[in-house]
Amino acid sequence: MNPNTSPLKLSIVVVGCGLGGLAAALCLGRAGHRVTVFEAASEATEIGVGIQVPPNVSRLLREWGLQEELEKTAVKPRAASWRRYDTGTMVGELDARKLEEKYGVPHYNVHRGELHRIMYNAAKVVANIITNSRVTAVNVGEPEMRQGSRRIQPTVILSDGRQVCADVVVGADGVKSVTRGTVCGDSSSGSKTNSAHRVIVPTSEMIKDSALKELVENTHVTCWMGPGRNIVGYCVSGGTGYNLVLSCPSTDDMEPESWSIPSSPDMIRNDYLGWEPRIQKLIDLIPSSSKWKLVDRPILSTWVHHGGVVLIGDACHPLLPYGAAMAMEDAAVLAALLTNPKTYTDIPHLLDAYADIRKPRCTYIQDVSRKNGAMFHLDDGPGQVARDLALSKLAEGGDNNERQFGYNVHEEVQQWIEKNPL
Repeated sequence: MNPNTSPLKLSIVVVGCGLGGLAAALCLGRAGHRVTVFEAASEATEIGVGIQVPPNVSRLLREWGLQEELEKTAVKPRAASWRRYDTGTMVGELDARKLEEKYGVPHYNVHRGELHRIMYNAAKVVANIITNSRVTAVNVGEPEMRQGSRRIQPTVILSDGRQVCADVVVGADGVKSVTRGTVCGDSSSGSKTNSAHRVIVPTSEMIKDSALKELVENTHVTCWMGPGRNIVGYCVSGGTGYNLVLSCPSTDDMEPESWSIPSSPDMIRNDYLGWEPRIQKLIDLIPSSSKWKLVDRPILSTWVHHGGVVLIGDACHPLLPYGAAMAMEDAAVLAALLTNPKTYTDIPHLLDAYADIRKPRCTYIQDVSRKNGAMFHLDDGPGQVARDLALSKLAEGGDNNERQFGYNVHEEVQQWIEKNPL
């Protein structure tokens, strides 16, 4: 396996310029392929909320040479802690320094827009990123003979009528994926599960209050757990902002095609009546907020069309709250495999390999995500007591995240290549 460049240079179109699409563009471009990214929005930007970058992803960012730039604004939390919703009493804590020692790379908290900017600046060096270009369809044509092998070139159709052929089309176009329709005929977005208020509170205001100042200075990732709800808070943007994700049951206040609506401190306060005093103080400091739909769906059985179309990220497996991390892993695995084609007939085989490698991983992460969601929202009672007892043992070294954080893209690809030589 050549870890650097492909012997066969492919023309690749990536649909979507989110974190998964940028990761695909960066890795595939560095592998020597001719990469074009089409983004529907007029600017390639991300929403202004926080994102956690666990060791399995920070390992990739270091490999891509982005760690130094990331550390200019990212915050390395000292620990992850879990607290009761009503009193704020700590239930359990996991030392992040031990995670770094174990996995060799840090856990970061970062503003999503800042991570997107870093990846965009790296990707645009090796890929042509074209904004204001909405993909409306992806068609698969008849095969043609080229270099002694049958070659199928999928065609991307843009809203302005342009048609662009490629050897491979990567659908990184999210839950509302257009590309998914070509792969499996499924155009549904999935079912709405919960909603979440997403806000960033200025830490300059928090440090004026002694009770909130501790949240800033400790740089923990804090999860408050309560009946039917939870809140996750952590510092981003070099410690200047405190990111809050306040998950709560879904309501019918969103239009079917809407993904977010403006919310307000009063709306949030109503969702978190009876929660500890610090939460009430944080709500009072919220400058603005939006309420987002959280969407879940079963992982698709089909991720690949042998006509040269492949799905990554939320287009084939919406995973809350790990969507960006899994999309970036998807991109890295796909690019590592596509350093290997010698002829065009190798492409379907390698795309199948991508799905074979990634489906078990994403299925496992989805199962973890759903269990965590249920666990964090338990009513007070025997189940909650058992959960709190389990979390209390984390401080004793009870980290069971090897399968999640220890994942190594290149080891997975190497093992597959060894078992399935071209």
